[in-house]
Amino acid sequence: MPPYLLTARDSRGREVVRELDAASGDDAVAQLVREGLRDVHVESSELDAAIRSTFDPAELAFQRRSLSAETRLRIRRGGPDAAVAVVRSALLPPALMGVIAAPVMIYLRHPGAWRLDLFDGLLIVLGLVPLGLLVQASHRVRTAAAPYERLIGAVVWHRWGDVLAIVDDLERTAVGPRGVRLPAIEIAGRRAQALAGLGRMEEAEEALRPFQDDPNVPEWMYWHKMSLLHAATNDDERVLECMERAHAVDPRNVEYAIGLAQTLAAAEHADPARARSLVDDVRSRAPLRARHAISMVDGLVALAGGRHQDALADLDRARAEIASDMASNPLTEAVSLELYGRSALALARLGRCEEALQRLAAARPLFEAQGQTWLLDQIESATRRRDPVNQR
Repeated sequence: MPPYLLTARDSRGREVVRELDAASGDDAVAQLVREGLRDVHVESSELDAAIRSTFDPAELAFQRRSLSAETRLRIRRGGPDAAVAVVRSALLPPALMGVIAAPVMIYLRHPGAWRLDLFDGLLIVLGLVPLGLLVQASHRVRTAAAPYERLIGAVVWHRWGDVLAIVDDLERTAVGPRGVRLPAIEIAGRRAQALAGLGRMEEAEEALRPFQDDPNVPEWMYWHKMSLLHAATNDDERVLECMERAHAVDPRNVEYAIGLAQTLAAAEHADPARARSLVDDVRSRAPLRARHAISMVDGLVALAGGRHQDALADLDRARAEIASDMASNPLTEAVSLELYGRSALALARLGRCEEALQRLAAARPLFEAQGQTWLLDQIESATRRRDPVNQR
C-alpha cells in the first residue's frame, strides 16, 4: 500500500501532519477521522507523486524516509527554496560552531601568542568542514530538481525537440548518488508526448504500449499518459476519452477528478455542467494544493454561464492561490499565465476591453505555443464586439 501524506486539525484547531499507509486516499482520510481529527486533506501519495508528472522538488531532492512528514510537507509547499531552508537550519549550527571553535581552541593552545603548527592547521580544516557541507548541500538541493524543471518547461511550451533531448539526457545521467531518477513511465510518457507533438503518433503509442499491462503501473496512469499524447496534438475529444477511462478506473482519485473537471471546463467544446458536478463531489476532500484548480473550474463554469463578474473573481482568486499554495516552477507559472489570459474573456464581456487586451497580450505567447488559436479568436472577438470604436 502506498504511503499518504495528510494534514488535519485537532480539537484545538492545531495543524497535524501525518504519514500513513492506506489502500487509497479515502481510506487514509477515514483513519484520521476515526482518531477524532477534522479538516483532513490528502497532501500526497508518494507513489502517485512519483508517477503523476507533477513537479515535486521534495521527491527529487530527498529520499522519502529521510525527513519527517512535517518537513516534507514544508518542502512540498515551498519548493527548492524551502528545501534549502531546511538544509541550512540543520547544518548552520554545526557550521557556525566549527568556525567559532577552531580559533578559540587555537588561542587556548597558544595563549598570548598566535603560533600555528600542523595541529592548528588541522583544527582550521575541521572547523571549516561543516561550512563546506552547508554550501555543498544547499547547492545540491537547488540543482537536484533543475533537469526535471527544464523538462516540464519544455513540455508546457510545446518545445518537443527540447523535450526529447532532455529526456535522453535524464536517462544518461540518472546514475550515481546525484542522478535524478524518474520512473520509467514518466520517461516513456514524456518521450511519447514529444513524439506525438511532432506528428509521430504511431511511435508515441508504441513507446507507451509496454506499460498498458505493467502490474507496477496503475491502469488509470496509463490512460492519463495516453491523454497527454492527444493533448500534444490538441485533440480534445481523444483527451477527454482517455481521461474518462482513467477516472472510471479510479473514481476515488480526488486530484484526477479535479483534473478531468478542469479539462471539461477549459476545452473548446466545454461541458461546464459535468465539470461542476465532478468538482462538487470532491470539493470537501480536496487537498490544499488543488484549491486553485477548483477556483479555476468555478471561474470557467461561471464564464460559460454568463456570470462574467463571478468568473473574473474566481479566476483571479485561482492565480492568488497558486502564488500562496504552490512553489514557483514552469508548470505553475504557465497555469497562472493561462488563468490570466482566460480572465481577459470575462473582462471583455464586462466591457473592460483595455484591461482584457493587456492580459491577452501577456498570455498570447503561451496560447500560440500551445496551439490554442480558438481561445485567442474567442477573446479577440469579444474585445471587438465591446470596443466603443466598433460600436459607433
